[in-house]
Amino acid sequence: MQLINNVWGNWRLKQSNWTLSHEKHGYELDLETITDSAQLLDCIFQAHHKRIFSNEDVRDLLHALDEIFDPQANLCSFGASNSIDPKTFLRARAAAADYTAT
Repeated sequence: MQLINNVWGNWRLKQSNWTLSHEKHGYELDLETITDSAQLLDCIFQAHHKRIFSNEDVRDLLHALDEIFDPQANLCSFGASNSIDPKTFLRARAAAADYTAT
């Protein structure tokens, strides 16, 4: 799966520091801290429980994380938790997609 977007609703991927930023609220998720499925879920539920985000914002975050990490293939295949080195993983995903984000 190649990365094709760097924008999902109000979320923007900043490849320069590997963050997902919510433009309206100035909230940033550091993608380089996501090493396994537990940390990915933590990001999703942290956002879900913040009152500043709409249901659409959480949905868009889920789509962004799915597209960026492809967790079914890379973090939790067949119900087994896998670990990644996020910096190496993100650079490889970007290179494989010939991807340049803002």
